[in-house]
Amino acid sequence: MGVAVLCASFMSFGVKRRWFALGAALQLAVATYAAHVGGHVHYGDWLKVRRAQPPRPSPHPLTPPSQPPLGLGGAQGVTVARWQVRMYSRTIAIIGGFLILASGAGELYRQKPRSRSLQSTGQVFLGIYLICQAYSLQHSKEDRLAYLNHLLGGELALQLLFILYGLLALAFLSGYYVRAAAQVLAVLLPLAILLIDGNLGYWHDSRRVEFWNQMKLIGQNVGI
Repeated sequence: MGVAVLCASFMSFGVKRRWFALGAALQLAVATYAAHVGGHVHYGDWLKVRRAQPPRPSPHPLTPPSQPPLGLGGAQGVTVARWQVRMYSRTIAIIGGFLILASGAGELYRQKPRSRSLQSTGQVFLGIYLICQAYSLQHSKEDRLAYLNHLLGGELALQLLFILYGLLALAFLSGYYVRAAAQVLAVLLPLAILLIDGNLGYWHDSRRVEFWNQMKLIGQNVGI
């Protein structure tokens, strides 16, 4: 936490912004990895992509094999897949934003040439995030319902939004029309934060999403 505050402070004042942006990206990557490997982060059902365990063989030939209980933890619970789409895709996007800052993009009086490799890597990370967003629109019942509650065109508008996310991801991944894609994303994300992620009544009350996890999602989208 101290490293994060230090990097944020120096970046805010423009002191060695490239170095501290790179440090913030490394700090976030290490902290996310440590929290995931340490098993101290517990997300609800909607945050995870799960795959079921095979049934355990029964010691008695006449007894059918037992099914593991539907849970999140324990040796007899459901094995949780490592790809936790909603949380980690936003973390990847934040890291990508830090890498773009570390490349020197956006500096008015640039003293050193911009690092194309860092900028390209950051753009790829943002493209991965947009792919995950498009994936959620197709394969997540919760996300689909959240968007359908606010989209006037219903399923057609949802499919158009899916295509838009795909085109934005393609722009960031390919490196073409990145400026235009970033401008569209800067308009799209505030609406998503306000109408979708900010709908705490839907996520917290109806879908039982932990309050602080949802606030974290909102904060990450603001950062993106």
